Formats: sequence, structure tokens, C-alpha cells
Amino acid sequence: MGIAKLGWWLVLGGGALGMVACSAEEAPTGVGSQPMVAVQAESGTEGDAVPTGSAPRMDRLDISPREILPGRELHVIAEATDPDGEAVRFSFVWERNGQEILRTQQPVIVLREIERGDSVTLIATASDGRNESPPMRLRLSVGNRAPVLTGLTLEPSQDLRAGMSVTASPEAEDPDNDRLTYRYEWSVNDTVRGEERVLATDGLRRGDKITLEVRAYDGDRLSQPYTTQTELGNTPPSIASDGEKGGTDGAYLHQFVAKDADGDRNLRFYLDEGPTGMSMDGITGMLRWQPGASQGGRHEVVVGVRDASGDATTFGFSVDVAIGSEEAPPASPAP
Repeated sequence: MGIAKLGWWLVLGGGALGMVACSAEEAPTGVGSQPMVAVQAESGTEGDAVPTGSAPRMDRLDISPREILPGRELHVIAEATDPDGEAVRFSFVWERNGQEILRTQQPVIVLREIERGDSVTLIATASDGRNESPPMRLRLSVGNRAPVLTGLTLEPSQDLRAGMSVTASPEAEDPDNDRLTYRYEWSVNDTVRGEERVLATDGLRRGDKITLEVRAYDGDRLSQPYTTQTELGNTPPSIASDGEKGGTDGAYLHQFVAKDADGDRNLRFYLDEGPTGMSMDGITGMLRWQPGASQGGRHEVVVGVRDASGDATTFGFSVDVAIGSEEAPPASPAP
């Protein structure tokens, strides 16, 4: 009578590991009648026996850029080691506030349906085709998005001259609908001049270059700067009466003076309108007139001054001459 021998054999089938008892005669055999080694069905298919090997190990998990923002492209950085030296593939699961929103093997994604303050978790695993590593997790919060300046205008937009005030009017948008304030930096000829919305140009001159840099601020982040530049134009000279002067020959004399905010020195006076015989010295600004006997009554007079750029300013008044008077009476300036 034969003696039955029992032995324990390790059988892996359908992804399940179990121990079964069988006799020596029933034991599965391979080539050369040697017992088969323990196997695991690949991809859950029974009968395709392959060596089990060891599971990969996740070594690193990160993203770039590190700050998560809605609509920003994110690149996953994943590293793993396989003890058997086999190639590994990564799988990623993205969660928003604990709820799965994406399962993918792609390392580059864009998360749009997220908001500032959301908790985002990235779960990564590595697989060599048979075994999968334990998961590695990375938790981050959705950050604040910076505002964006969309426009900037200056008032006045043209013919800005020394002595005027220039006002900035910026426009901006905030992706998170935050309340915005603005930061200004005015420079004149590359020298910082002010940090308010309005810049006074007193003391400046024609040709001075004014630069304004504006940033929008949401209480946490600044926008990229928006810059505009303008140049001060020419300021016409001013003209004023310095009073009537008595002439020794009975002539009517009236002195005028002029100033120029840009420092022009080549100012020229001129008579724009007046009675016959009236004249004006272009250098000194002296107006002279000897009225004739037939020039009685009121006469309108307009004098002016012009700078080297051709800009001019005028001054108007009237002169009354009594009918029948042989001498010129005092003038009556009427600006």
C-alpha cells in the first residue's frame, strides 16, 4: 500500500493568495517534474503566470509652479524607485476640499473649477505593471490671483503745460473680485516727484518728461506695473499792464511787461489792434500814441507778446480821447 504524502503549495490565482493542501501525486508539476513556483496572475487573468517582483516606492511628489491658481498650468514632478529596476508609470488623483475632481496619468493639467482658499490634494502612485506603490499625498491651498491693470489715461491728455495739474485715471480687473486700490509713482526726468493720483507741475518747464507707473493692489498682491509717459508742452507767455506813463510831448505812453513760465527770454511785444499812429516797441513793451485832432472818442486797443515757439497772449483795453482836446487824455485800461 502506498503512503500518501501531503504538502502545502502556494497558489496565486485571480489576484488572490491562498494555501491549498494536496497529495504528492496531485501536486502541480512543471518541466522536469519540478514543483511550480508561486505566481500571481498578471492583470487579474488566471493562467498567465509571471514572477511577482517587488512594488515600486514613491520618492518625491511636487508641482511647479508651487502656487495653485485657477486656470494656471501645473506640472507634476514625481519620482519613484523600483527594486527590480523596472520602468514605472504614475497615476494621479486630484481632490478639491476632499472630493475627487480628476483622475489621470497626465503630468500637466489646468484646474479651472477651483477658488481661492480651496484645499487641493494631489495623490500619486507608481506602478511597474504588476505592483503599485503606496500613495504619496501633497496638500496645498488655492492662492490669491493678482489684479490686472487694463488701462491708464491722463487728464488733460493733450496740451499739458507747466502750472497745470495732471490726473491719473487707471482701470483694472481682479479675478477674485477683490476691492482694489492703486499705487502711483510720478517721475519727472527720471526723478521721483510724487505718489498721489494728481501731480502738480508748478516749477516745471517745456520739454520736461513726466512718467507715471501705476499698480493695482488687492490687499495681498500687486498687479504688474502699467506705465505711461507724456511731455510738457510750451506755455504761452503772460502780459500785464505796468501803468500809463506821461510823455513830455503830450503823447500817450503805456508800459507793458511779460513773463514766461518756460524761461523763454526772446519775448516780443506787438500791437495787434489800435488806432492809426499807435505803435509798440517789441523789446521794451512800451506803447506810444499821439492822437490827432480828428481821433476823438473811444478806441479799442489789443497788444500781445509772443515767445520763441510762436505762442502768444494778448491784452485788450480801451483809450478815450475827448473831442476837441489837443492833448491825449489818460487811458482807461479795460482788460
